[in-house]
Amino acid sequence: MATIRNVREVKRLMANAISFTEAARRIKGDELFLWPPFYVCLYYAIELSFKAFLSSRGHSLGDLKKIGHGLRDLSDACVMARFVYRDEAFSELINQIDGRLHDLRYLQGDSIEVVTADEALNLVDGNLRLISLEIPITDIHR
Repeated sequence: MATIRNVREVKRLMANAISFTEAARRIKGDELFLWPPFYVCLYYAIELSFKAFLSSRGHSLGDLKKIGHGLRDLSDACVMARFVYRDEAFSELINQIDGRLHDLRYLQGDSIEVVTADEALNLVDGNLRLISLEIPITDIHR
């Protein structure tokens, strides 16, 4: 098991990823449900979980800044660091929302109709579980 240089940073990133997922869950349950804020929360949850994984594999904050905020770029970096997706639908979700954060935040552009809100949450939850199992910190698992 590799030693993580910055355990606090990995935990912070994963805690924030989980918090954004919970925020999306609350938005989904609201009677005034809106897709853009829901997907913005999922976007951040995915981004931060990928960054937690990469940080646990030795990437510095500087490395993460160079990779940027794009989900495809982060996903590619995770694959290079030996993270394996088990669900093609999750990859499709990433492809649909990547590069759309600005549009979603400002309620612009077309709607995203890949999966239902429940399916999207399940995909992100599954990804968080997989990543948390790959991070060798005993108290990070959900």
